[in-house]
Amino acid sequence: IGAITWLKLNEEKISKIKHGLVITCVGDSGKFTYKKSRLGNTEIDQTAINILKESGESFQIKDFFPVGSDERQFCSPGFNLPIGSLMRTMYYKFPEYDPHNFSKNNKLGKIYKLVQWVALRWKFRKISSFYQSGNLLDVGGGNGEFAAFMALQGWNVFLQDKISKLDNLSDRRNINTVQNLEIIKDDEYFNVITLWHSLEHIHNIDELFSQLNRLLTPDGILLIAVPNINAPEIIFFNKKWAPFDAPRHLYHFQLKTLNELCIRYKFKIVRKYSLYQDTPYNILLSITKNNPFQFIKGMLVLCYSIIVTLVRGPEHSSSLLVICRKA
Repeated sequence: IGAITWLKLNEEKISKIKHGLVITCVGDSGKFTYKKSRLGNTEIDQTAINILKESGESFQIKDFFPVGSDERQFCSPGFNLPIGSLMRTMYYKFPEYDPHNFSKNNKLGKIYKLVQWVALRWKFRKISSFYQSGNLLDVGGGNGEFAAFMALQGWNVFLQDKISKLDNLSDRRNINTVQNLEIIKDDEYFNVITLWHSLEHIHNIDELFSQLNRLLTPDGILLIAVPNINAPEIIFFNKKWAPFDAPRHLYHFQLKTLNELCIRYKFKIVRKYSLYQDTPYNILLSITKNNPFQFIKGMLVLCYSIIVTLVRGPEHSSSLLVICRKA
C-alpha cells in the first residue's frame, strides 16, 4: 500500500527514476536471491547480477512475477519501472513468513495435521461422487498435499503453482508439476480441476478461466473453495479476520458473487458445501494474542459460527466450496 500511495503522489517524478532496488527478507542466512525487474535486462538487473557473480556467495536469479514485495507495484504495467528486488531466502520460502505454518511437533501442529487428514478424505469423497478416477488438475496447489493424496488414490494429477517448491513432487508417480497453465498441451484434458483457496490469489482471472475452459472436459467438474466474506465470525474480528490476508488475498467472495463469476465465464454451480474444517482454522489465525481470555473467546466464536452455518447453510459458512460444470 505504501508503494502504491507513493506512486500516486509522485506521478510527475516517475520519468526521472533511472533504476531502483527493493531490499527485503535479508535477516536470515540463506543464499542471496535477485528477482529481476519486469523489463528483465535493465541496468539494475545487469549490475545486481554481476555483483552477485563476483561476490563469491551462493545466489539464485528469478525472473519477474507479479507477486511479492514492493517491486510488484513499481513494475506494474502502468509504471513498469526498472526496479529489481534483492533478498536472501525469498518470501514464502521460509516457515516464519507463512501465516498458515504450524510445527508438526507441537499440539497445534498435530491438530492441524489431523484436520488436514480428515479434510483430504472429505474432498476425495466429494470428487468420487462424480468420478472415481481420471485426470485431475490442482491449480495453486501449494506444497502438494492434496495432489499427493489424490495420486495415491490412483488419479493422474497435474499440480500447478508458481511459488511453492515442487521439486519434491515432480518425481512422484502419477504427479506432473508445472508453474504455468499455458505449458499444458491442448491434448491434455482433465475430468476434475480444483482451486483450493487459490482463486483469491489470482491476478488475471480472465486468463485463468480461459485456461480452465480449455483444459476441462465437456462433462468435467470444477471445484472452487474460497473464504466467505459472509462468515459469521467476521463480526467478532472485523479487519483482523485472518482470511482478509492482505496483500495476498486480492478478492473476497460470497456465494452470490461467486455464482456471478461462474456465470460470466460460462460455468454453472451444481453443488455447494460449507467447509466446516476451515472454521476453527480461520478463527485461530484471527486471534492476535495467546492468552486464556482469547482462547475462551475463540471457543465461543467457534460455537456461534458452527451453529449459524448449520442453520443458514453455505451462504454463511467461514469458507465455502462450489462444484461447477460448463454451462
